[in-house]
Amino acid sequence: MICSPLAASDCLPPIRGVWVCENRFNHAINLRNASNQLLTLHRYGHGISPMGWLMRRADFDQLSHYLAPSTRLTAINGGLFTPHVQLLKPRRTLYLRISDKLSIAPRRFEKYLSRHSAITGLCGPLNQAPHSSSPYTAIFTQQLSRWAQGLAPDWRSIIGLGPGLTPSGDDMLVGMMAILHATSQTALRPSLLPSDNLLMALTTSVSASYLYYAKRGYFSTTIHTLLHRLARGSLATESSLESVLHHGHTSGADTLLGMDLTLRWQYAHQRRVEYDV
Repeated sequence: MICSPLAASDCLPPIRGVWVCENRFNHAINLRNASNQLLTLHRYGHGISPMGWLMRRADFDQLSHYLAPSTRLTAINGGLFTPHVQLLKPRRTLYLRISDKLSIAPRRFEKYLSRHSAITGLCGPLNQAPHSSSPYTAIFTQQLSRWAQGLAPDWRSIIGLGPGLTPSGDDMLVGMMAILHATSQTALRPSLLPSDNLLMALTTSVSASYLYYAKRGYFSTTIHTLLHRLARGSLATESSLESVLHHGHTSGADTLLGMDLTLRWQYAHQRRVEYDV
């Protein structure tokens, strides 16, 4: 079969050498090279990640039959090939770095989340999680406060916590980074997340890839859309929120929880700063 991806993320490494199918799911196929870099083939309708190529639905469904785990693909002229598959080089790239400074009202976001009882991986129902007795919400905000004070946060009790390819604690941190980049609050020092090598040691390879890009301000299209609609007060915000919730088993809910906790922390932190002044 021959297929041409609809688009590629702009921040992917050069497609060279041999890539191996690591795993496949209903809406994503993960490939990895010898340098441990990840390339995800996404089925159209579910967004595209910073390490992704976007595929037509029919092409993705066919690829799922050909690309079993351990299948090797060889890069030629920016495309990927097996004896049965020709994945041509994508002609279009999507810019996935958050570059606009957005103003997002915490209360508005809280109002949207109050309607959703999707289960998070660590803190119960999403609409109750910020007020739950879970120790992880407290750890989350405590480490953000350490960072704001110029101290190195310690995420070892959060990173890699939870089941799945992207553990719940990591998804919360991706949501956190999305808010901080969108509100231009990442200039604080020290670095908020651990080094790339330490991330690889603390969590799954897929999750480490998401955190690698989140550190640098790159996020999935579904998160981009949600952030911009939230900032505008768009009537389509609810639809974008639902799209994020469809990520994985609890990944979407965990990402939204991380966003919510960060917005709440920002609001409380700003109030304290203003009071101290």
